[in-house]
Amino acid sequence: MVGGGHERRRLDEIALRRARRIVELAWTDLPRDHRLLLQNVGAHRWEVIDAALGGYADDLLHSAGHGRMKASRRAALDQALGVWVDLLRVVVVDAGHREYSGLDDRSYEAALVRVVWHEWAHALGVARATTDDVAAVPRLLDLAPERARDGIRREGIDPEWPGFPEHAGRDEPADA
Repeated sequence: MVGGGHERRRLDEIALRRARRIVELAWTDLPRDHRLLLQNVGAHRWEVIDAALGGYADDLLHSAGHGRMKASRRAALDQALGVWVDLLRVVVVDAGHREYSGLDDRSYEAALVRVVWHEWAHALGVARATTDDVAAVPRLLDLAPERARDGIRREGIDPEWPGFPEHAGRDEPADA
């Protein structure tokens, strides 16, 4: 938990522009070689929004011709601060997430920068993974201690998500 807030932080246009500027500055603060690597894997695009990520990412994927996410996956993404949508090569950050409620300006900026850097790291990890690496994820998760495995499945790699590389081009049935 970042800020410990309970209610969604609604952003006005000025606050949303500021959040977008923070992410832009986070990008320019990266070493040049890191930015080039992200560009080479197609991870140099981002969107900063004031909305839950589940529905937004689902709409992005669907509008690009991919199937709808399962409702459970949308709900899980709604809890996320950011997401790397591999199929579309875009990082999306929810700048108004409830976890930011109560943070002062400096803490908010630091939290937002950490989230976008974290998502860029996901982009590099997924883009640099080989087919064998991706295929090994379920087996490796099964070998992990239960607490770590549950945390990763809850917060990290979810091989059932249509944005995971092995699902590229395959529609997932949406559940109601």
